[in-house]
Amino acid sequence: DPQRLSSLLDMAGNFQVRAGRLCAHHWFHKYEVPEVIRVSFGLHNSLEEVEAYARVFGNILRHYL
Repeated sequence: DPQRLSSLLDMAGNFQVRAGRLCAHHWFHKYEVPEVIRVSFGLHNSLEEVEAYARVFGNILRHYL
């Protein structure tokens, strides 16, 4: 569940992500695409931040899968 995963990422690592059908509800419905999670990295992020996100995300997946 993208909403639950979004909450877990926030609680476990203080990562803010977007969850749901974002700004493309019609497209998601038309093509029957399930809800998603989007994390945005940019020039303002360090490699350590990206690695921390990957570590927390991996830990959550291992715990729930």
